Amino acid sequence: MLNLLVAERGDDRKHFMECLAACGEENISAEYAGSALSANDLFRKNPCRYDAVFLSVFPEMKNSAEAADTARQIQTISPRVQIVLMTAQEYLPFSVLEYGYFRLLKKPAEVSALKEILSDLKRHAAASAAGDQKLLVLRFNRKYFYLTCGSVLYIYKSRGGIVLVTEKGEYVHSGRLDEFEEQLGQTFCRCHGSFIVNFRHVIRSGTDYILMDDQQRISVSRAYRGRVKNFVQHMTENQKKTLKI
Repeated sequence: MLNLLVAERGDDRKHFMECLAACGEENISAEYAGSALSANDLFRKNPCRYDAVFLSVFPEMKNSAEAADTARQIQTISPRVQIVLMTAQEYLPFSVLEYGYFRLLKKPAEVSALKEILSDLKRHAAASAAGDQKLLVLRFNRKYFYLTCGSVLYIYKSRGGIVLVTEKGEYVHSGRLDEFEEQLGQTFCRCHGSFIVNFRHVIRSGTDYILMDDQQRISVSRAYRGRVKNFVQHMTENQKKTLKI
């Protein structure tokens, strides 16, 4: 799944959504924010979810500074996230371009141009998702099954062992949740004595719940609220340490 965050509104958002639908690309999810600042706020709530952020830029307005600052903060927190700048102008201010490599989408967006960018984003996401490709070995009824970490949405306890929920179905493993948790990548977080979620597939979280992108609502128990609350903050700090900021 390629997860996009798009800072666009009004008729421009409607056009982008129509263009995205016309691309016919599978396994793409898009969330929308009304401005670069609100996109930045949304990104910080779950930095590990997004593969690319689309930002509208209007060189003649203060929006340019907002877009530049948002791009800088996003790439500082998570350098694997790709930035796509969208503009109807023939140029972009240096304040936007000085922070690194960006893709450019001319507005109004054309299907062929957006499709080319999406294909490129998919290739980049696949190349940078080393942790998502970690192989999990499951055992049930003397049979073995193999899944990649990135394919797992969430995991929960059952009478027969634990159940791993993926986009393609459920798989049972004859083992303990505590032991299996040690095999998982850094995007997984325990939110309940019986549940572990992959924040790559989390849409929204609250004090006592987590909403997955398959619309499953998972409870956050009182004992794990502190862990969930600090999860994104700790992950962000780890990204910064990696960059030695």
